[in-house]
Amino acid sequence: MGNVFHYYCWEILGHLVGKELIENTLGQVVQAAMQYWQTHKKGWAVYDTDTIFRAQLDGVPYVRCESYVRGCDVFVNPWIIPELQNAIQVAQNMVGKRKSSYLNKLPLEISLLVAEIICPIIYTQSDVQNMRNMLSVFALNLPDAFWRSRLQSKRDLFFEVDLLETDSVDWQLLWLGLMGLLSDKWYNSSGLAHRERLLGPIREIIANFQQIRQR
Repeated sequence: MGNVFHYYCWEILGHLVGKELIENTLGQVVQAAMQYWQTHKKGWAVYDTDTIFRAQLDGVPYVRCESYVRGCDVFVNPWIIPELQNAIQVAQNMVGKRKSSYLNKLPLEISLLVAEIICPIIYTQSDVQNMRNMLSVFALNLPDAFWRSRLQSKRDLFFEVDLLETDSVDWQLLWLGLMGLLSDKWYNSSGLAHRERLLGPIREIIANFQQIRQR
């Protein structure tokens, strides 16, 4: 299996598909992986300079990270990401602790209008910090839809979030924390960028696996 899957890729695959299922259908998983690499013979060579990741530096949504020939730092752990775990922990510790404010009585339409001006759909790290400051001062409670619309394109990167119970975290603080990770200027050197790089091939292998099982 070492020639087909890296350890971290195997852990991510097990999370997405289910470890019990892949252990019971190991031959089909190997076949799906081999099928992927046979159709991608180029593979991930050392000079894979075509890989592009979203890094949002100074408002530019897509940049080529010249510091890494593979598009990101491949020597960081894509499976356990300390920054992500910390964001979850902070949101868990703040459940029920945010102070209320008279501005919570503002009509939702006005609250959303202000929030959208401060942090638009295409946001920067500065926008996230401004949003954090505003929420800290005025304690507005915004609906999940506001946050999800800003995380939609990258929501599948945070599969740990799907394991959280509804009442176990302050969701508003968590969504804001995840936006901060995505807009960080060091995104390409983080485990999230490496995870993003791996998820593409892993999802294609999963698609192959599902087709094989349907035969």
